Amino acid sequence: MAFAFGGELRPGLGCFFEAKSDHDVPGLTYFQRYNFFSKLDAFERVNDGSDARRAGIRQLKDSLRPVAMHIEYRGSQV
Repeated sequence: MAFAFGGELRPGLGCFFEAKSDHDVPGLTYFQRYNFFSKLDAFERVNDGSDARRAGIRQLKDSLRPVAMHIEYRGSQV
């Protein structure tokens, strides 16, 4: 019904790279993220990417009570 993967980017910094879950199962997305983050407690910080300006993703991430949110920067070659 769901999968996720992540790991260490550098010492002290983990990353939640990707997650997919069945939206027909109520609460699965929240459980998946909460459970995955609980396994990354060895890291001082964990990057979970941006919320892509989507209200549902922002609400989900805010419900996990992050310590801080940082601006996402993007680069492009011209």
